[in-house]
Amino acid sequence: MARSRRLTAAEVKEIVKRGGSLANTDLSGLDLQGMNLMQMDLAQANLEGANLSQADLTWANLREANLKGAVLIATGLAEARLFRANLERARMAGTLLGGADLRQANLTDADLSGKPEHLINQAIAEGVDLSLHPWLYSTELAVANLEGAILKRANLERVILMQANLEGADLSGANLTEANLAGAKLRKANLRGANLRGAVLEYEGQVADLEGADLTGATMPDGSLHP
Repeated sequence: MARSRRLTAAEVKEIVKRGGSLANTDLSGLDLQGMNLMQMDLAQANLEGANLSQADLTWANLREANLKGAVLIATGLAEARLFRANLERARMAGTLLGGADLRQANLTDADLSGKPEHLINQAIAEGVDLSLHPWLYSTELAVANLEGAILKRANLERVILMQANLEGADLSGANLTEANLAGAKLRKANLRGANLRGAVLEYEGQVADLEGADLTGATMPDGSLHP
């Protein structure tokens, strides 16, 4: 089905108010900052370059949505469905993705750093008013399903990935400095050249599963270089 013309922010608000669907719509470049989009159907929607900072997309359906270059600073995406979504170069500092379905999603060059100072700097750079979001979270991906996701060169510094499913994911060249990977499933993941310096691989009996993972040239938690 072909997409219709690009909607305006006002039209989006009216559709949300009516409880309608935004599936397959063109929302590219819109400023939707702080909008309540909880449980909205945005499947295959074009959100390229849209500003969704601090928006509530909890349980939203973003299956195969285009979020390339979108601004998702401190956005609520817990339990959201992002299967095969395109998040290439998205700015996602402080985003809450706990329990989200990101299977086969493309997060190449995405910035998900969980450092509070990075969140603030990213917000300033994007003109995001953090007074709408008075508490600063680390980026949260605990228990998220990232099986087969593409995270090449993604900035995942200090991101919480406890018990996340990253089986078969492409994390080549990714920055996982001080990330929490305790209990994460990384079987057959591509971690070639990834930076795991200071990363947590075990916590309270929860151990990251790296069986079959490719760690060639990766910087390990102790700073050593994997052969």
